[in-house]
Amino acid sequence: MEVAKDHQIMIDNHETKTLLQLPVYFYGMTHFVSCCNGLVCFANHDSRIIFLGNPMTRRFKKLPTPQKKSVIPDWCKIGFGFDDVSRDYKIIRFVSDRKDTGYSIEAEMYSADVDSWKEIRVPFDPETFQFASHGGGGVFRPDQSRVLYFEGSREVLSFDLHDEVFRVHPFPRPAKLPLQGEPKSYLLESEGSVAMICDESSGDGKTVRSLWTLDRDGGNWTKKFNFEDHLKYNHVILYLGDGQFVVAAESYGYGRRPIFYYYKKGNAREYLGASPARQLTSVVITLKGLNN
Repeated sequence: MEVAKDHQIMIDNHETKTLLQLPVYFYGMTHFVSCCNGLVCFANHDSRIIFLGNPMTRRFKKLPTPQKKSVIPDWCKIGFGFDDVSRDYKIIRFVSDRKDTGYSIEAEMYSADVDSWKEIRVPFDPETFQFASHGGGGVFRPDQSRVLYFEGSREVLSFDLHDEVFRVHPFPRPAKLPLQGEPKSYLLESEGSVAMICDESSGDGKTVRSLWTLDRDGGNWTKKFNFEDHLKYNHVILYLGDGQFVVAAESYGYGRRPIFYYYKKGNAREYLGASPARQLTSVVITLKGLNN
């Protein structure tokens, strides 16, 4: 799925391309938040305008406006998932606030059942946990686990949508760390697990990237494989399934398309999207039966 600046979504399933016009009440830069059970969540630049929709039925719903505003312009972290205990779709949203002692983090949660937001107490501050500086929302495993994961600068933060409990998980620690600096990680969903990409030394003075997955209890990381060292890219954007990843080219940006990388075969090919100006942003599992 590609999101354009002109309030349009291009859905490409490798067989057909469908262009959807977003609702007229949405303005500003559109970004994809997450997909859950065939439903998608979109938000504007500061996540004050949020809506849920089903791309297959073309039905969208604008959510009530969140109460909290971030004192840092455009700084907001947001995640969308499903509470399998209460059978409710929920959104958690983090913003920054200024206190006498410095900046703090505040949160609020939306419940689709009651169609409203409520404040969530955040048991940490920017001194103890820092969100990753790059873009990206929460990661939700597609097994109805009700837990959302957010990438930090040194740790992963999880939030239980039902129990409303936060946990912090250290990054995976490769046995052979890079020769310089900390592991470079990106959070994504892979084969039903939360995964990260880490840099580690190959032992010959070079650096390779490996994929690690977090156990379902959130306790331990397990290394799965190394990426081909000849593949040059900035970071992994998405996991498509069946060993296929979407990665960014070294000079990925305006006019550059991402690359499909099939690690089982060690080959890569450029994504031929609808327009060079568009950027691939998400993988969505669409279900025709979800009409609400």
